Amino acid sequence: MYCVYRILGIDSEYLRLHTTVANYIKKILNISINDLLKSITYQNSKDLITVLTYLEESFEIEYKTTSMNNIEKFILSLHSWSLIVQFSRAHNTELSSWFLKQLAINNYWFEFILVVHIFHYPLEQILENTVNFNDPNIREHLLKCLNNYHLVEHKPVYNLQRTKQREGKNYIYQKMSSKESPSPTINQEMKQLHGLLQNDLSCLLNQRNSSVKQDLWLVILESHQSQDPPGALIKASCELKSPVLLP
Repeated sequence: MYCVYRILGIDSEYLRLHTTVANYIKKILNISINDLLKSITYQNSKDLITVLTYLEESFEIEYKTTSMNNIEKFILSLHSWSLIVQFSRAHNTELSSWFLKQLAINNYWFEFILVVHIFHYPLEQILENTVNFNDPNIREHLLKCLNNYHLVEHKPVYNLQRTKQREGKNYIYQKMSSKESPSPTINQEMKQLHGLLQNDLSCLLNQRNSSVKQDLWLVILESHQSQDPPGALIKASCELKSPVLLP
């Protein structure tokens, strides 16, 4: 397989990605996809769908053992999902919505927002998956929030702290994408990613100036700290004089 890629002039990053995908599926499903990857190199769309299906099935098995209350396990899930996102983008195909759907069905709205933000899901796909929230209050709040043009499109000038926060998020994504397979225990590098993720969220939550308050993600993150998130979201919309989440 390696020789085929080199003859075709495919770069090492592409080769590394395919190798990581093959190892991931082999480890969890015990299925060899080398022939499928060769076929994908020749633009075989049917085999591409097959590999993406295997990736989703592998992630589903991992996800069943993941607790949203355990930050280390959630970061490992983000790492595995980043592999699927990277593979999809490398082959110019639509990003998988499996993870988003599961988070929505279980009403994990905070994690849902975090995933779509980290992996830059297109707004249309986010809206399509928001309808999967079983809690009608969360579903309606998010739909109205995401459909608010002023809130979603607003791009204020952020201070240095915001710049560092964005760099931290990008670093997390790069690190998650570069690791081939997570170890059963959290090693030093994963602890570093954990710290960066916490710092990323802390930077978001500490922004208090008026322009930042109109940022979609900050309104949601700040409300998450309240004992009554839906009520906090409605209060925020009134204070900002914007129909962000009003029913």
